[in-house]
Amino acid sequence: MSANDIRGLISPEYIDIVFNFLTDYTETVRDELIDECLKFLWICSSINKKAFVPVSQDVDNVWHAFILQTRLYPGLCSILPGKDFIHHQSGSFYDYMSATSGQLMAEELVLWLTEYHRMFGDFTAESAQHWVIVNFLMQGEGLSLAEVNTLAAGGEVSVSLSDTGNPANDQQTSVISHGDC
Repeated sequence: MSANDIRGLISPEYIDIVFNFLTDYTETVRDELIDECLKFLWICSSINKKAFVPVSQDVDNVWHAFILQTRLYPGLCSILPGKDFIHHQSGSFYDYMSATSGQLMAEELVLWLTEYHRMFGDFTAESAQHWVIVNFLMQGEGLSLAEVNTLAAGGEVSVSLSDTGNPANDQQTSVISHGDC
């Protein structure tokens, strides 16, 4: 599946409305952001559970643009795998990290990574920048994009995750893999 496959399920007029709403970005970046937002919504719908999915503020802005079209947004949700309305709730990745154990956070990160990879293939340098999860693993934990893609494909990598809920375990080294989900 690709973002173009998802776009094909949505009226071109709806995409144009959102595209034209995003005037702060170049046309190329607008297309990229719309694609990553549609992937995000597809994954949200397909895993069918409440979970924190940290995407970039730019992708969140695209989601807002979709939501603002109140007559069209429910139709978008209905073509997604779960067929349910996807509600928006604000929150930062750092708030999530401070309220979540290192192990649970690792399991949820792996779930999102594997779902992305299963549905859309490897993260690219362009797509990776729009997923806070990937940026956290690359910048915060020192993984390369290739290692992130290995993890997403079901492989195993070693990372040190901060367990902010337990100061005694400030840096926990965990091996996370697809089987942890």
